[in-house]
Amino acid sequence: MSTANCQVCRIQSTCTSANVYLYAPTSALCGRIESVLSSNQIPFTFNDGTFGLRPDGDKNDVVNVLRRELSAPEALDLRVTFDLVNLMAATSLEQFGKRVDTQWFADALMKDQFVFYFQPIVDTAAREVFGHESLVRLESDRFYNGGEIVETAIARGDVHVFDSYARGTAIRQAARQSVPKSVFINFQPSSIYDPAFCMKSTKRAMRDTHYTASDIVFEIVESERVGDSKHLRRIVDYYREQHFRVALDDIGTGSNSLQLMAELEPDFIKLDKSLVWNIRTAIGRNTIVKLAELASESGIQTIAEGVETAEIRDRLIDCGITLMQGYFFGKPAPQPRTRLPDSVYGSVVNRAMTTALLSA
Repeated sequence: MSTANCQVCRIQSTCTSANVYLYAPTSALCGRIESVLSSNQIPFTFNDGTFGLRPDGDKNDVVNVLRRELSAPEALDLRVTFDLVNLMAATSLEQFGKRVDTQWFADALMKDQFVFYFQPIVDTAAREVFGHESLVRLESDRFYNGGEIVETAIARGDVHVFDSYARGTAIRQAARQSVPKSVFINFQPSSIYDPAFCMKSTKRAMRDTHYTASDIVFEIVESERVGDSKHLRRIVDYYREQHFRVALDDIGTGSNSLQLMAELEPDFIKLDKSLVWNIRTAIGRNTIVKLAELASESGIQTIAEGVETAEIRDRLIDCGITLMQGYFFGKPAPQPRTRLPDSVYGSVVNRAMTTALLSA
């Protein structure tokens, strides 16, 4: 094919000075784009449905102008990119707008600015810290919590890249902060397309630290949204083959908690805080007891999340649950808490002795 017949070459010949590229698939949309650009005094070149722009100011300003001026259907049809090489992979204006709005995420990822806070998981029976959950944070123009960060990664289509980055970073930062074994690391099932390939960055991070696979617990979040349980089972099986442990989060919030427990056979289940907070009610207490009993019969350990008061701690102990996590024991912090005051553990020893005497 000669360069005269190549659309990309023709675009390059007229748009070499451009740094924003728009593709409009219909003549009507082309006319609309031309009108918007002209009325806003934005110079452009045009060839075969493609506009080449070189704005005087921030190139994101052009995108914001288009978002303001175009209707929702027009914005959906228009394709935008800042890179001519990736013209054919350009996204809709709507999606591109999300990327503009969340540039902070791309900047932080490029500069390796994400940090991990660590929240203790305690064993009230052994009266010691059992492990820590690693939770991603960003301190930039403002503070971003883990939920905001993960939602942004999903919205930008960067969840696969971020999951790989986050695992390795969590392990390295945990090692630098001397977090002891049983480091719980969250992952989105939708971010894993090939468990062996996606584990490579994790293993590289572990080679740089003192951690072994048995020190790491991968915590499955958003389990209720998993559409392919067989794929999730393949992920869990692979982790087990590599000697990692697995935790299932948010138990008690959805209709398929028991099904997922049975299918995945995790090492831990984590009772959701909304269930834990209902422990004062008879149905809440009974649900917690039954879930813990079912888990124990299968060799699964139960962790109660959202423990914020001594009363909830004591009620959980009465239900036979000794592994707990929550603000009562410590908020997520950059420095792990490896020792806690003896008073936070409650009177689990006396309770256990009383129970044994009463049942004798």
